Amino acid sequence: MQAGTASPGPLSARSQGRAGLSGAKPLDAALGRPYGASMLAYLSRRLISLVLSLAVASAVIFLVVEVAPGDPASYMLGINAQPETLAEVAPEPDAPEQ
Repeated sequence: MQAGTASPGPLSARSQGRAGLSGAKPLDAALGRPYGASMLAYLSRRLISLVLSLAVASAVIFLVVEVAPGDPASYMLGINAQPETLAEVAPEPDAPEQ
């Protein structure tokens, strides 16, 4: 280092923009992609991950509810439910769907 020249401070590379003092290209341009393509790829991966997570969680909850023994109406009303109340809430086994 020559006498009389100050070393660049820690923020000077940031103040020079994305390229910094080294003259390097921005990451996207260095990889030959349009600016922002890596963010689009990141967001699309996150969206796919979100959809897959929701699908798996929905399938697991559905299977647990379907495989569980008993009537869903008895679960809703609790173990001390009156038979009349259960008859009102639970559908008839031979009744057509509406």
